[in-house]
Amino acid sequence: MQNIKPKTNNPEAYNPDQKERDILEYVKLRVSALKDTKKNVLGNVDFTEIMRSADQEYQPQDLIDKALSSASKSSIFVQDELTGLRGSRLVAGAPEGNDWRSTISEPTLYVKIQTALSILIDQNPTATFKAILEKYEETTDLAKAIWKRGWEIGNAKEAIKLFIFDLAKYGWAIGRTYPRIIKREKEILEELDTENPENNKYRKSTVVEYNDIIREKLDPYRTWIDDNTNLTDPYSCRDWYFEKDYSRDLFETEFGQYPNSKNVTFGTVVDTGDDDVTSKTQNKRDDMVTVGFYESKDKDLYTITVPDQDILIYFSPLPNDEGRLSCWWNYWTIRDPRTPYGIGLYELIKADKVLYDRFSNMSIDQLTMAIYPMIFYSGTPTQGDGKLTFSPNSIQQKLPGTTIDQIKIQYDNRAPEMISRLKERMDDNSGITPTLQGEVQGKTWEKLFTLKILH
Repeated sequence: MQNIKPKTNNPEAYNPDQKERDILEYVKLRVSALKDTKKNVLGNVDFTEIMRSADQEYQPQDLIDKALSSASKSSIFVQDELTGLRGSRLVAGAPEGNDWRSTISEPTLYVKIQTALSILIDQNPTATFKAILEKYEETTDLAKAIWKRGWEIGNAKEAIKLFIFDLAKYGWAIGRTYPRIIKREKEILEELDTENPENNKYRKSTVVEYNDIIREKLDPYRTWIDDNTNLTDPYSCRDWYFEKDYSRDLFETEFGQYPNSKNVTFGTVVDTGDDDVTSKTQNKRDDMVTVGFYESKDKDLYTITVPDQDILIYFSPLPNDEGRLSCWWNYWTIRDPRTPYGIGLYELIKADKVLYDRFSNMSIDQLTMAIYPMIFYSGTPTQGDGKLTFSPNSIQQKLPGTTIDQIKIQYDNRAPEMISRLKERMDDNSGITPTLQGEVQGKTWEKLFTLKILH
């Protein structure tokens, strides 16, 4: 059994040489520039805020539950009618007695994204290989066999599925391809002593869980690419950077062979995508550390750092012989040729979705008021606050001299038509139409299935 006694967190002081200092300074400056880019796309677009809003809209919750987590349930969640972004304003202290009002938020974005995934990925896609040069024709079948092996063993299908999920929701997604090896030490039983189990004999062995090329979908919140990247020049992305959190055990397994790893202090904030300081403090874990990875074509540089401690764990030239970056990214639809950050389904439907939810809830409220009308009475006052409630299957005595007036609410039949139009507009703008979602006009799948059997 491995030593499971917790290690004390008393690392040695980090004392980098001049070359390490120069590399650290350069990487810090570049990372700072890369991180600022996503907050200021084309001068006025905060792409990180768009991703947060898309995450909030994707979750199947009602409008109140989509409010800030620290807000009271009695608060009113107000939407920005100009931008359609949720969380723009939270009005606390909603008047009592409004719990009857509808706060439904249809999971439109969820449905659109799941439909896109089923169309693009769940149909078991395949690839066609064609040699560009004649000398590669004999190895085409070998290349396809390697690709198929990676598709099946390397779980590439699920990685690409998650990649397309980010594409559809945010408008931009990124991943990387690299050789990965996962191994660990294991003791295997060789001799069993049933009477005295403590005398069992074991031999040490190394278990290799995975040793192949892998395609990994990265977190778009914690991945940044060259600020000069554009769609006009396919070679414009010259460097990139991403961060990942590691537990103490996994960090020692992955990076324990590097001398500078012994200088790392554990205890870091687990990034939840929330800028709130209180939230980050609450998510701090003593057994975690954040590791940053940077690659640069122009500097032929690959680094592994602990950014919050300014420790350079490892550096080298780019690992592959061609000096290429290991990342791959794409966009859903083009925002502008000057930026790689595209437009996803959320941005396409957000404005109509605000109106759709508003009219849907107003229609439900109007129908509720038509069924349960407001009633005024005059006459002998009742005890308490003067409010009465009515219910079916009950008989109440009418007090002498009491007059009862009812406000009649006429349900507007134009509301369903407006709601239907808004839904159609979201379908048209997103490109995910009812036909793609499995709906056939004028027929049901049961009828189609029956006709297929008869013929």
